[in-house]
Amino acid sequence: MESVLARLQVRERERVRVACVDADDRPDLVQRLGVQEIPSIVMFQDRKRFACLRGRATLGDVERTLSEQVAQEDSRAATG
Repeated sequence: MESVLARLQVRERERVRVACVDADDRPDLVQRLGVQEIPSIVMFQDRKRFACLRGRATLGDVERTLSEQVAQEDSRAATG
């Protein structure tokens, strides 16, 4: 997962901030974020959680989820 996040950080550095959390060091944060499986990727926009990818995810999985979120935001902006 570290390589996926590292590549994401390089490819999307203008739009995405990546932070890694060691579940053993921060069980309080894992609980607060509602993480039920390690590894997981939790995604936020404007401090609101919009997705959680449980288990091992590929860069494609992450990029697809980000694209879906952008499409939803674009749709909301067009109708509102």
